[in-house]
Amino acid sequence: SGTTKRKLRNASGAFLEFFGVSAAIGGHKQARDIMKALIHVLKTIKTRQNVSFKDPGAQADVRPLKATGSCSTIVCPAQVARLAAGKHGFFFRRIETEAKAFIFINGHSPTSHPNYRDDPSCMEAVYTGMKNPAPLESAQEGLYDIAIVASSQESRQQAVRRLERKMRAFEYSLQKYTGSLEQIIDGLKEREEEEEAREAQRMEREKEGRAEDAQRDEGAGGDNDAPKRGGGGGNRDF
Repeated sequence: SGTTKRKLRNASGAFLEFFGVSAAIGGHKQARDIMKALIHVLKTIKTRQNVSFKDPGAQADVRPLKATGSCSTIVCPAQVARLAAGKHGFFFRRIETEAKAFIFINGHSPTSHPNYRDDPSCMEAVYTGMKNPAPLESAQEGLYDIAIVASSQESRQQAVRRLERKMRAFEYSLQKYTGSLEQIIDGLKEREEEEEAREAQRMEREKEGRAEDAQRDEGAGGDNDAPKRGGGGGNRDF
């Protein structure tokens, strides 16, 4: 669409025009490389209509974008990413317009991203509130990556600042990536697994208790059905 083309042009600094199924890209080499990488990202994002968001095949490969120096990453809990995006991605779209950037969400995946720890443009959203565990962290949903793409470093920084201000509403702040979120999620998974195991044990004990109650009831019923013995006299004939 015209809106998407405009966003791609703003983020990459390259010219883009489609002729049927072919695309013409103009501009200096870095701008063209950013544009080509973004087009591949869009192709991958379209596949998410038919598969799970976290399916490996639905992860956009950001390594070509990272190679151009045009992409920053924010690693955060899944729900934080959705809240930061806003309803139907409204807040992302507004930042894209104001900062001339392109923003999309990826599942947190080492196969489609350069080593997170070695990436100076990679940040993580850390909970700064008092609740333990953090209210928006779920081991089931895991982590998402918010990718911010712009040929201008100033544009990327502007977009990151806007996102950080948004996340502060949920008591999250940005810091250099350390992998702390993975440790938190791993801890939550262990806790959830322990709770599931305790729940399974409780249900098994209840099942055994019901079986024992049923056996006792059957035994008591059998005793009641047995013929009574001993005294009792009826009328005797003399």
